[in-house]
Amino acid sequence: TEGFEATQRRAFDVACEIVRADAAQALLQSRVAADVAHRAAEAVGHAECRLANGGAFAKAPVVADSYAVLPLDLTPFLLQPPTIATSLEYTVHTVFVPASLGGLELDWPDNALLVFRGVEGAEHFCLGADPSPANLKSGSFLDGLPAFGQLLERLRDAPMPKVVVCHGATRGGGMLFPCLGTAVLAHSDATFGFPEIRRGALPGVVSVAARRRLSPAACEWLFCTGDAIDAATAQRLGLVDFVGSWEELDAEVARLERHF
Repeated sequence: TEGFEATQRRAFDVACEIVRADAAQALLQSRVAADVAHRAAEAVGHAECRLANGGAFAKAPVVADSYAVLPLDLTPFLLQPPTIATSLEYTVHTVFVPASLGGLELDWPDNALLVFRGVEGAEHFCLGADPSPANLKSGSFLDGLPAFGQLLERLRDAPMPKVVVCHGATRGGGMLFPCLGTAVLAHSDATFGFPEIRRGALPGVVSVAARRRLSPAACEWLFCTGDAIDAATAQRLGLVDFVGSWEELDAEVARLERHF
C-alpha cells in the first residue's frame, strides 16, 4: 500500500511539472505534425472494413489474459515432516552420592535421566573431600583434584538432565552437584556452603561450577566468608529450584521424571 501511494504522489508531482507553461510548450513542439493524406487513407480503410462485414467492424481477436496465473504444483518443494519415534529408550538412573566424594563411581549411563540423592540413612548429602589440617599440611588434599576435575566434566557434559536432591549439609566439593544440576531440590533442613576458607584453603574446581547458578557477588560472599546458607536463601540466590518436605520432594522428583 505504501508503495502504491508513493507512486501516485510521484505521478501527481510529474503532472504538476508538465502543466507548467515551459514544459507544456516543449511537449507540443516535440509532436510530429499530422499527415492529412494518411488520415484520409485510414478513414477509407475503416469504411471498406465495415462494408465487407455487413456494416459492422470485424470482431477483435480474443486475447488471452496475460495476467492469468497457471496453477503451480508445489508438491516437489514441500518439506516432509520428520519422523518422530513413538517410544524413546531412556531410563531413570539414581546415583547415591556418598558423604565423602572419595568413593563415588562415575559409571552413569548416558541415556538415562540422572537423579542424585544422598545415601539412604545418611545425615548429610555430601561434604566433599577432607580438607583436614593434616591433609592440608601434607599436601595430600591436592591428590584428589584430578578425579575431582573428572567429576566436574562428567556432570557438566552429561547429555541427559540431572535432578539433584539435597538434604542435611552440602559443603565444599559436594556443591558440584547442585551447581551443575538441571533441577535442584532441597529438603527444608538443607544447608549449603563453601567452608574451605575457614580451613586455610580456597574453593578450587568447584568455584568454576558455582558460577553456573550463583552470581559473582554471591560467589564472592560465600567463598570469602565460608558462611553456610539455608535452603530458603539458596533458593533466593538461584542455587535451588524447589524446597519442601520429603513427601513434596518425592512428588516433585516423580513429576520431573514424567516431564523429562
